[in-house]
Amino acid sequence: WHPTKCLLAVGRMDGAVDLYSTGHDDNNNNNYNSDSSGRRLHRLHHHSSPVRAVAFTPDGQILLTGSDEGMLCVWDMNRKNGPALVHHVVLAHKSWILDVSPVDKRRFVTSGADQQIHVWSLGQGYAPLHTFHCDSIPWTIYANGNNERLVTGTDHGCLQMSSLDPWQKK
Repeated sequence: WHPTKCLLAVGRMDGAVDLYSTGHDDNNNNNYNSDSSGRRLHRLHHHSSPVRAVAFTPDGQILLTGSDEGMLCVWDMNRKNGPALVHHVVLAHKSWILDVSPVDKRRFVTSGADQQIHVWSLGQGYAPLHTFHCDSIPWTIYANGNNERLVTGTDHGCLQMSSLDPWQKK
């Protein structure tokens, strides 16, 4: 879900990412418009394998997507002609990117089937700021920049909470 607009991003098996209207007005008045609900507004193409990870930054200006080929894409949501690819990392993970979560409007984390969690910063190039190596596959992640916490759910059914304090905000 987009944090400020009536927009939902959905990753597809063919590598595309679809952006749909949710049918609510953009003023957060909970007014429902069935005429626009579920209408596809954009289809984004850059991945060549299934897209499992999609997330908007807290301000909604950036859409982050990750796919089974390990590619990470950064999309600018404020372009006049619709979302535009502004950055991509071809091999962000050595296997499937399973989840992506923003920490704040500049930092985000990705988890992969390669048993790694990467911390990224927008504008910092093609290498992560920090990498965690996990004992099992981190299927889901949630990062909270307010209290500097990272929660990871693994394929063994465990939850792990980590501190984000050691990382400098950029």
